Amino acid sequence: MYNLTWKQKYIMNKDVKIKIPVSNGLVFIESKIVKVKDIKAEKNNRIIDFNIVNKFQKAIRNRTYNTELNTPPCVLEDCTLVSGYHKYNAHVLENQEYITVAVVKFIDFKNKLAEYWQTTWTSVENNPDNDEFIRNPRTDHDIVVTTLNQIKLNLIKPTEDDVRQSLKDQQVSPKKINKLLSDILFDTKLSPTICKNYNATTADDYINANFNIAVSTPKKIELNSDDNTVYFKQQFYNENDDKDYDSRIFNSFVKAQLKHPSCNVNVLAYIENPNPNHILAVRKAKLKLFENRVNEMRQFIKLLDEKKVKELQFTFLPQLPSEFK
Repeated sequence: MYNLTWKQKYIMNKDVKIKIPVSNGLVFIESKIVKVKDIKAEKNNRIIDFNIVNKFQKAIRNRTYNTELNTPPCVLEDCTLVSGYHKYNAHVLENQEYITVAVVKFIDFKNKLAEYWQTTWTSVENNPDNDEFIRNPRTDHDIVVTTLNQIKLNLIKPTEDDVRQSLKDQQVSPKKINKLLSDILFDTKLSPTICKNYNATTADDYINANFNIAVSTPKKIELNSDDNTVYFKQQFYNENDDKDYDSRIFNSFVKAQLKHPSCNVNVLAYIENPNPNHILAVRKAKLKLFENRVNEMRQFIKLLDEKKVKELQFTFLPQLPSEFK
C-alpha cells in the first residue's frame, strides 16, 4: 500500500482499497484520496481525545495506518466530514497533504430520515466491537448525546419505542439498552412514563447515600445491630427469576436466619426495566417469593415423607488416574 506516495496515488487516480463502511441508511459511493485541506471538518458533539489522535499520528509515521483493514474517515460528496475526526486531525497534525476517505451518502430507510441514519453512523462507527483498530471508543455518554441530538432534531420522538429502536440501530448491546433508555428519558425528564434504572454501581451509590448499613452477601452475612436486620442487595428482571435471582435471595434468607435466628432480613431490590407497569408487576411477585418457595418445599417434603421421592443420583465423569484404562 505504501510503495507509492500519497501524491503519486492521487495523480495516478488508482482505485483505493478500503474497508467499506456498512450501516443502515448509508450508501457507499467510492473510495478515493483527497487533499486534507479540502476536507470540511465541521464541529460535532464528540470531544476530541488527543491521546487517540497521537496514536493515529504514530501509525501514520510508522506506516501502520491501514485503511484496507479499517474504515477510513467518511465524507459526503462535497467533502464534509461525517466520521473519523481523530484520523483526520492526525493527518492535519502530521502535515499530510493527502488522506484516504470513503465517500458516502445517507438515504431515507426503514421509515427514518437520512439525517437519522447519519447521526446513527457517528455512533456505530465508534462501536469498539466492530474491529480492533485504534479508535476513540464511544462511551455511554456519547450514545446518550447522539440519541438526544436525534430527539432535538425531531428525527425520533422521546418515547420508549423510538429511543429503544435508535439504541438498537446504534448497535448497543441488549444488556445496556434499559439503562441508557432511562438515562435518556428519565434523567432528562423527557418522558413521564419512563422510570429510573439502576446498575450495580448506581444502586451502590444510592444505598451508600441513603442507608447507614452494612450490606451482606451469601458468603459474608453481617447483622446490623441497630435494627437487628441483615440486608441484601439484589437486581431482578422478571416476575419469575427462577434461573438465579429468586433462588439466590431465598438461599441468602435461609443462611441469614441460620446464622442469626430471629433476625430481620431486608432485600434492597431494583428491577432492570424502565417500564412502570413491569416494575410494579415484578415488585408484587417478589413480595410472594418467600411464601412460594416455602410452599414448594412443603410439597416436596410431603412427597419425601410419603416415600415418593427417589434419591438424588450422581454420575461422576472419570477423572482419577485409576478410572482410565
